[in-house]
Amino acid sequence: MFNSRKSFAICTLLAATTVVAHEGHHDHSHGENLVVAATGNPAGAFQSKVTMTEANGVRTIRSNGLPEHATGQFPGPRNPNRIQEQRYEFRMPLNPQPASKPQELKLGKFGVAVNGVPIDPGAAEFWRRDFQSPWQYAVINGKIDLGLDMNSAHVQPGGEYHYHGRPADLISRLREQARKENRSMTLVATPPMAIRSMTVK
Repeated sequence: MFNSRKSFAICTLLAATTVVAHEGHHDHSHGENLVVAATGNPAGAFQSKVTMTEANGVRTIRSNGLPEHATGQFPGPRNPNRIQEQRYEFRMPLNPQPASKPQELKLGKFGVAVNGVPIDPGAAEFWRRDFQSPWQYAVINGKIDLGLDMNSAHVQPGGEYHYHGRPADLISRLREQARKENRSMTLVATPPMAIRSMTVK
């Protein structure tokens, strides 16, 4: 059970935006295994700024999108883009209601982690490079090398560092903080039926 006073949460957005992801990433080679970018930026290399406020039934998260943990080598041989400060504002209802019918998850920001880094699981990597195809490659399966780092993240041409999968260093930091404070850590979604949750004690 989720206890807001004794848990850490990764909050996700209710709906994807129309922002196109990974422009200019269509010429990367294919591989059989997930290729991870070498460590490039140590923890603390960036000054992460994030605020969360609640008013009038809405939670607003503002951030500069910079990670506080170590990242891969950006720019690097597998991803030429440099991490740059952003200006994000995410808004979501405090008491969301399920949609009347399922909606297709398209390209764009799916959510935001507690450190203000966006979660963006999709990619503009289509089957046989056909943008009309309903089939896309999953970034984290390694078939397309987009230079993911140890946090399943990389950088878009505009400097947006973002997660495609499990942000290992962020979760490890939150787990350690929770243990020091004798708390449980719960990863949740908004709405909760959208993705699975995980509790670590």
